[in-house]
Amino acid sequence: MKGIKFPKADKTIRKFTKNKKADLAVKVTPSGADRHPRFGSMHHTRCVISIEDSWDGYLFVTQEERMDIVERDGVCYIPIPAERFNLQHDFLNAKYLKNRTLSKKVKEKFTNQFRRAKRRGAKITRDEEIVHLERELKKSEAQIENLEKMIRVSKGSLVDAIALGIIPPLVEPPFPLQHVSKLSRGPDALSIHTPKPGVLVLDFIEGNWTSKKGEPGMSPAQTKIRKLMEYGEIWVRLWHHYQDGSGKWHWKRLLFRRIKK
Repeated sequence: MKGIKFPKADKTIRKFTKNKKADLAVKVTPSGADRHPRFGSMHHTRCVISIEDSWDGYLFVTQEERMDIVERDGVCYIPIPAERFNLQHDFLNAKYLKNRTLSKKVKEKFTNQFRRAKRRGAKITRDEEIVHLERELKKSEAQIENLEKMIRVSKGSLVDAIALGIIPPLVEPPFPLQHVSKLSRGPDALSIHTPKPGVLVLDFIEGNWTSKKGEPGMSPAQTKIRKLMEYGEIWVRLWHHYQDGSGKWHWKRLLFRRIKK
């Protein structure tokens, strides 16, 4: 995506920028102050600013996009190109998850409370410190657990989408993606194809993700299905479900094949 220009600042930015792909620190200067506190980070394309320790941020829009605004039920919608929005969305999520840590959050909240108490002239006892830290730890642990669940769901959905052929695969699969169907029970998906005359192949697909190195483990349900396929007896049945001229519905078994170990 083409970078966004800052007419008055481009020359200075280029002068001090060593890595054009590095993110930019965003600071503010309150009127009359000699300090410039940092409040966020800007993507090197300048299309999005993430607010420190927050999911929130600022998204860049052009004048043409503002002119194409759509108002509906009291809400205004600005059309942003999908490529730019996806970059903005991923950048905001990545920045929050990268910078937000348990120790940082606890230290930050306790420090703020201490400063407020100090300004009021109050003193925080050691017991109060311990109680406060324990409370903050519990809150932070719950929030981290929720974030980790969100990451697992997001990554798992990505793996499933690749297996189902919804998005391009990172590694070419050993089966044709155009014949993949999602399953509601058992493995995640099934690919049915005929690689050569007289051969029918059923490729069952399990999509998993792990944050650790190496191959992820299988769930109990996945392990059960795998063992049944490997050691159990398999029945293959082909059913014909149809409605005749009188309006009656029928089930007819066209084929039954038993595969024993």
